[in-house]
Amino acid sequence: MRPPQHILARDATGTAYTESGATSVPGTYVVPWWLLLILLVGVPLLAAAISMTFARRTPPLTRREA
Repeated sequence: MRPPQHILARDATGTAYTESGATSVPGTYVVPWWLLLILLVGVPLLAAAISMTFARRTPPLTRREA
């Protein structure tokens, strides 16, 4: 039985360690770039647009009496 370090090494480096030696395996991580872009850019823009619709244009001004 192999220790779990071999699994982590394969995932991090793209190299599988077997009894015959190290072999190259295809990448295991798929980064969802479009989803990250939508979350990092689209969600804040949507939040800003929604907050602009509910914000007042000019706040009511009051004068203080001394």
